[in-house]
Amino acid sequence: MTPLDSAPAPDWTRFAANLSSRLLNLAYEETDAGLEAVLGELAVRVGAHRALVLRVTPDDRVASRSHLWCLRPDETPKVGGQHLLEAFPYLRRACERGEVVAWGTEDDVPTEARAEWHGLVEVDGFRALLLIPMHVRGRFFGTLALRGALDVAVRWPSPLVEHGRLVADAIAGLLERTAVEAQLRRRDTRYRTLSRLHGDAVQVLDEAGRCTYASAGASDLQALGGDAALGEPLAERVDAADRPRFEGAFQAALADPSVDPAEAVRMRLDEGRAVPVEVRFHNRLSTAGIEGVVVTVRDLRPLSEAEQQISRQSALLDAVGQPILAADMDRIITYWNPAAERLTGWAAADVRGRRADALGLWGDAPAVTDAIEDAVLAGRSWSGELQVRHGHRAPIHVRATISALRDLDGRLTGTVTVLTDLRPFDRIARSAAQHDRLDALSRLAEDIVHDLANGLTALATRASLLGGLVHGEARTHLDGVEAAVRSLAATARDLEALADDRSVAPAPQTVNPALLELRRVLGRLLGDDVELVVRLAPDLPAVWATPRLLARVIVGLTATALDAVRDDGRLSLASELRDAEPAVLITLRFSGAPLPPHSIVEAGYVALVEAVQRVGGELDALTEGAGVVGWQVALRTARRASPGR
Repeated sequence: MTPLDSAPAPDWTRFAANLSSRLLNLAYEETDAGLEAVLGELAVRVGAHRALVLRVTPDDRVASRSHLWCLRPDETPKVGGQHLLEAFPYLRRACERGEVVAWGTEDDVPTEARAEWHGLVEVDGFRALLLIPMHVRGRFFGTLALRGALDVAVRWPSPLVEHGRLVADAIAGLLERTAVEAQLRRRDTRYRTLSRLHGDAVQVLDEAGRCTYASAGASDLQALGGDAALGEPLAERVDAADRPRFEGAFQAALADPSVDPAEAVRMRLDEGRAVPVEVRFHNRLSTAGIEGVVVTVRDLRPLSEAEQQISRQSALLDAVGQPILAADMDRIITYWNPAAERLTGWAAADVRGRRADALGLWGDAPAVTDAIEDAVLAGRSWSGELQVRHGHRAPIHVRATISALRDLDGRLTGTVTVLTDLRPFDRIARSAAQHDRLDALSRLAEDIVHDLANGLTALATRASLLGGLVHGEARTHLDGVEAAVRSLAATARDLEALADDRSVAPAPQTVNPALLELRRVLGRLLGDDVELVVRLAPDLPAVWATPRLLARVIVGLTATALDAVRDDGRLSLASELRDAEPAVLITLRFSGAPLPPHSIVEAGYVALVEAVQRVGGELDALTEGAGVVGWQVALRTARRASPGR
């Protein structure tokens, strides 16, 4: 058997050149893939098992197969279930130091590593091992590994080792270039992100103050084309009088990355003009992908126009009668117009610089305060009622509308609050409540007088009926009682007329809303044991009545059925239109026993008849046999002539 190193050597130079060419082509094809994707694609393209298979043929009789790996440290060939560089520390230390491991015979193996060598031979049958380390940017990245399970101990051919180094250098160079390109892509992406965050005019300076990056906005601001600003000290473009302040802020940012100093300076354009700008420095020297001082340059020329506009708007706000105030994001009051002074009793000079929530302008309850803050941060408006502290009196009930304020760049800078004094509305509400109470008392008095008049009328009617049954002295006394009762009834009617204010003329009223409004009252009147069913016909015309008389007709209808449905039963109220001689019909039916005629007076029939007559309507009884099972009222529609015509 011919030793490997004495056999004709394969064309290792050609092999290395071919592999290097394939790697470089791969790099150009995969420039956006990143290091991991390049390695993965490389492994797929060069062969199975992430290896390039070489056939070494020293002569026609002896052939052996070896594998060439381009792998990371944790992907080297496995020995006894462990990766090679994990199982044998000597090999890893050698690769990390950049040493080539070319073991073919035991004589090639250093004394301190022979135990590992014997382990390789015993565990995995290694007879030859070639490890060529690769370093990328000074860091051990992986190995070019070639192992052989040869029948005889050999020495690795020196051309193979030499050109293996060439291949390893080609791979490392590829990875180095890919890493640099990836870093540049990351840096460019980070710069574009900075431009979006801080505005268009962004530049990055190195520690010497030279420009390493300028956004399109910065180039346009300085009237520079393309990359003309790169490498130029930015301080040279600052007006000489302002340059010390510019450099002082730059040095402050270098000294303390936690501060972002800013200065307003004049910057010289390429044509020689100087424009007012604000420069703000952000130390990002330790940020991967930036590694510089980020300078945001803000053109202040539009601000002068904005300041004039703001001045005009401020004068308008001062003149407006609505209380208006503004606060920053810390709720510190920055503006307080004269109307706010008049409302609260606080002078503008006394409240500027104070927190708005200390005056109750952000609510006292945490839930209200949180709701206001959430709305402002989301860019919405919040509106609600607050109690604003007055300078010398009780808190003021106001409605506040709080909206977000943004600067010219759209950044949230504070809030504006518009106040509406609710005290006049509170007085109106109190007056309305008092009026409602008086009206309720008036209704109660009227109902009492009405019931008294009905009772007296019924009593007079009974006295008249009894007159035919008694004679003599008893009849004389009964006539006196009847006369007294009728006199009291007349007085009660006069009081009722006074309470009802008969001077109010009837006007068009709609029946269905009145039925729905009185449904709850009728339910309480009937109790839980009686079912009340209301059926309404749609699109009914209006009728002539007053609201109170219409309500009295509906309640009177229900009162006539109390005896019939007192224990248990069903009461139905229905509205419908009568086509002949157009009128709106209100029909009441009850499911209890029919009412006998002699009980009609006790059921409130007299009051019902009077109410129907006063609205100019007609009343009919619904009968079954000898008893009454309901009533029907016909009310004139407003399309017909009014009662007075």
